[in-house]
Amino acid sequence: AIENARLFEEARQAKEFMRESEAKFRALAETAPAAIFIHQGGKFLYANPASETMVGYTREEFLTMDFWGVTHPADRELIMQRGRSRFSGDQTPHRYEFRIVTKNGEMRWVDMSVGLIEYEGKSAVIGTAFDITTRKQAEEERERLNLQLQQALQSLKESEARFRILAETTSASIIIHRGERFLYTNPAVQKITGYSQEALLDMQFFDIIHPDFREMVRKRGAGRLHGVDQPTEYEFKINIKNGEERWVTTSAGIINYEGQPAILATLFDI
Repeated sequence: AIENARLFEEARQAKEFMRESEAKFRALAETAPAAIFIHQGGKFLYANPASETMVGYTREEFLTMDFWGVTHPADRELIMQRGRSRFSGDQTPHRYEFRIVTKNGEMRWVDMSVGLIEYEGKSAVIGTAFDITTRKQAEEERERLNLQLQQALQSLKESEARFRILAETTSASIIIHRGERFLYTNPAVQKITGYSQEALLDMQFFDIIHPDFREMVRKRGAGRLHGVDQPTEYEFKINIKNGEERWVTTSAGIINYEGQPAILATLFDI
């Protein structure tokens, strides 16, 4: 009789402990900002208010559905496979990200942590999920912008390569300068002036302009860089290395060079 009384008391205490534990769980789950649910074989047994807010179904609707019904079709097989592995005792991630479909058909990303519990004498899955859609959208936007940047850089490299092939083989003299500094000269410039590429890059642009035309060319270049309309074609004289003077006609425009405005000029010996 004493042993029976002891066993009865232990059983009573165990039931009381379980009731208290369940009460604590519900108090936590019902007020938690995270979606908390329990399912068994995919069938929902419990869903907290945050689950209703996240997915759009009422608690009563959840209890008539299965877990796969809210899982995005593209992720469903992966989640089912991991669920089977978890019940079989195989090693499987306890936390992962996947997509769900809300009641109104909207796709949302969730970060879910799962584990196994005993529920009414059987194993069940308890899951906690946070909506990470905003974070995922930001990541996707960063990836999209990064891809666009890489494509732009590749296009820029290809454009630069095409420009250099054209500039290095044309008979027209091509100059890029910013203010008084040469940034690029093609072989035709070296041929018409007699200066090497290295010498030109150490010189000032206006060193090769005849003194009579220096002020005009300077004003037109400065005006062009400041957005003031200037003649796109005009003629002037240059001084070449051997002291001769040459008449040239030029076409000029603004380009972006190494992140800053510069003047691209094409000269023809006339």
